[in-house]
Amino acid sequence: MTARATILISSGDPDPSWHLTEEQDREFREKLASLPVPNTTTSGAYQASGYRGVMVRDASDERWVVYRGWVRGGVVARVDDGRALEAWLLETGRGTAPDTLLADLLKRTKGRS
Repeated sequence: MTARATILISSGDPDPSWHLTEEQDREFREKLASLPVPNTTTSGAYQASGYRGVMVRDASDERWVVYRGWVRGGVVARVDDGRALEAWLLETGRGTAPDTLLADLLKRTKGRS
C-alpha cells in the first residue's frame, strides 16, 4: 500500500486525506531524500489553530509533517526551502481535497517559508 497524505487542519470536519499513487509515493521519497538536513536543531512546529501542514504516513506507520519550510519526522528533520515539497503534496490532493481549500493553501506556500 502506498503512503497516505493528510492535510492537518482544525476545522471541525475530518482532515482531508488520500493515498499517493505508486509513482507519487516514489517521487515523494526521492524529493524527501534530496532535501538538505539543517545545520541547526529545530524546535517543535508552531502550533496554532487552522492549517498545520501535510502529514504523510507510510504502510510501516513512519510519518512526516511538511509545514512552513520544514519536514519533521523520519530519522532527521529536513529543510523544504521555498516550500516546494509542501506545495507538491497539496497538488497530489486534487480531486480529493476541496478545491477551495487547496487553492488557499497553495497560495500560502508560494514564496514563503
